[in-house]
Amino acid sequence: MGNSAYGDAAEHWSESSFNGYGWWWLWGPATIVFWLSVVAGIIWLITSRAPRKETSPLDRARQILAERYARGEIDTEEFQRRMDHLR
Repeated sequence: MGNSAYGDAAEHWSESSFNGYGWWWLWGPATIVFWLSVVAGIIWLITSRAPRKETSPLDRARQILAERYARGEIDTEEFQRRMDHLR
């Protein structure tokens, strides 16, 4: 037994399982889980607040038509005719 007022408690904790380390082996994995949770939370906050660019199918059709016109696949008359059809 120890000479201090904490003698019995000190002996108990020093003689605990895992050669005196007790539950300290949990701190490593718990720390990793904690920091992974923090990083995941930050990523979730950033992505959930980012503005979403949603285009309608009609807007996408106009965009494709404009791209085809810019590449020279269709002439001005065809472009105008199809744009009028999309309105």
